[in-house]
Amino acid sequence: MPVYIPVDFALVRSNWVYRMFDAHGEALYVGKTCGTQLMQRLSQHLTDINPTHRKPWRDEVRRVDATAFDTADEAKAEEDLQIKRLSPKYNKSGKPAPGSSTLAGLEW
Repeated sequence: MPVYIPVDFALVRSNWVYRMFDAHGEALYVGKTCGTQLMQRLSQHLTDINPTHRKPWRDEVRRVDATAFDTADEAKAEEDLQIKRLSPKYNKSGKPAPGSSTLAGLEW
């Protein structure tokens, strides 16, 4: 089954937070890309182009959405918040990345 990716994601931007969902709407993964085009980063996760980035759960992905940000810091903060809110199944820790102060004081 093909993954739905809106056409406007192809716009050249540098800072994105993307979310991948399964057929039931469950969050599978939240990630960010800074300095890389979004479609390039998604293809690393979802195709055989780069086996070191390809995820074994790629066949579960049915929908991807993304939000563009002006700065890498804004993207990082949003990624941390989305991981906290969505509890994606395949994010390694399910917590914000090390060194993030975005969610300081919140309980895990």
